[in-house]
Amino acid sequence: MDRATGWSRHKRTVVAQRATGVAGRSHNQLEARLAKLLEAAGVEYRWQFPLGPYVYDFLLPGRLLVEVHGTYWHADPRCYDGKSLTPDQRRNRLHDIDKKFFAADRGYRLKVVWEAGPCPARDHACRLVGCRPAIGLSRILWFCRFPGFHSVSLTRLTALIVLFAATGYATVFPSVLLGYRGETGVESKMLAAAQADIEPVPFLKVDAGLSFNLFQNNGLGAAELGVGAVLLRRAGLTLRLAGQHQQWNDWQAGENRLLVALEAGPLFGFDAGAGLVRRVPVFGDRYSSPFVWSGGAAEWNYLYRLRWKFIDKAKWWLRAGLSSYDRFTAHNPQQFPLEADGAYRLKDGLELVGLVSTAIVGYSGGLASFHEIEVSAGVRHEF
Repeated sequence: MDRATGWSRHKRTVVAQRATGVAGRSHNQLEARLAKLLEAAGVEYRWQFPLGPYVYDFLLPGRLLVEVHGTYWHADPRCYDGKSLTPDQRRNRLHDIDKKFFAADRGYRLKVVWEAGPCPARDHACRLVGCRPAIGLSRILWFCRFPGFHSVSLTRLTALIVLFAATGYATVFPSVLLGYRGETGVESKMLAAAQADIEPVPFLKVDAGLSFNLFQNNGLGAAELGVGAVLLRRAGLTLRLAGQHQQWNDWQAGENRLLVALEAGPLFGFDAGAGLVRRVPVFGDRYSSPFVWSGGAAEWNYLYRLRWKFIDKAKWWLRAGLSSYDRFTAHNPQQFPLEADGAYRLKDGLELVGLVSTAIVGYSGGLASFHEIEVSAGVRHEF
């Protein structure tokens, strides 16, 4: 088949798909092979996805584009160096680079599946393209049918999440951070935190974390466990319920919090949230207990969040905004919290992350009064 004939068929396919929105059939064996593996894994995809002047082989959930490249025509760098390329190979390689940057500038991730790469099974195909197989309610009910699993407990929920993670059905994002937190006239300490974000099933999100203090109020500083139900996946609309415990060991004081928030995003670079938090101060011998939920000083406060990812490149991103709550804290309504965070991708699945936050408690004579400042940095991995 000559180039003119191939291009004409390709163009007709794209025009038809633009008009109908229905994916066509793969026109080469490599794409057909990957498509069958994705279908067997239950992963939704769209074939021959048009974006601007380009057409990409597959569009997967999470704005992930996948290109299936042949070893020769696309000059697999594992087989060809830059000095021995034919004119067609050079042209195709430059074209592929242009497509990658065009997609990244529009908020898409792109991964390449090479002809020489292994695709032996369903789970490997999902890891290859950076997605995970779909899992429905029927699988959860099947697992829960075993004797003794009908009662709800933290241990059983943890076992369920670990099972899905071990079998490849869950996406896990663990992170480790080191930082500093200073509060004028109150404390100045170093922080070490371990966090994890888990998606055991497409409609459920789980987050957990532990934070430790160094040099002041030494020991465990905070703990958190949250669960979110995804109501509308396209808009990222999630109803989140979380429990927080924070303690100050030198003062034998602590605070338990119950957060309920409705969160949305990222959408067009923005994410937002609003909700309520129940705060229960704890003192004395029981200050370290996360199970004290009553007291005369307990109160309700409102929560809010509005952040904008103003830079979103293929390798790095930056975000800034307002947020009255985070993984381990919930600010008082009298404070005006500001934060900026970002990440730099070292390689697929591994990022450097950083955060700077503060809270304004007063403004007079053109000067702002800052209540606290926190700086942290670390690494985040995807499994």
